[in-house]
Amino acid sequence: AGLQKELFHGNLESVRTIIDVRDAMESYWVATTKCKFGEVYNIGGTTVIKVGEFLEILKKLAKCKILTKPNPKLFRPTDVTLQIPDTTKFQKQTGWEPKYSFEDSVKHLLDYCRNEIKKEMKNRHE
Repeated sequence: AGLQKELFHGNLESVRTIIDVRDAMESYWVATTKCKFGEVYNIGGTTVIKVGEFLEILKKLAKCKILTKPNPKLFRPTDVTLQIPDTTKFQKQTGWEPKYSFEDSVKHLLDYCRNEIKKEMKNRHE
């Protein structure tokens, strides 16, 4: 079980690309070594998904039931509902592409969260 009874959320209709944090960090390093100083480059993932679809995938893979509820405070007054970066310039300049699939990233995220919850539960009982 998680540490919260409900997971509050904002707009689930927004569309984003997902990039694994390990890929993002590597891309920043590559940028420092292969990109031209002062130029603008976009870095992002290749999986395009609605935030709500991402949440449903996480809920299906969870080992416990996750109750979700919208929270008006989490809805942005000027939300960018479609955010997909054009990474062509970065890829041409560096040859870099993400290594981790969306599925690998989700598994990594869930494993990390599960380990953090275990640590928190252990600390509460010490």
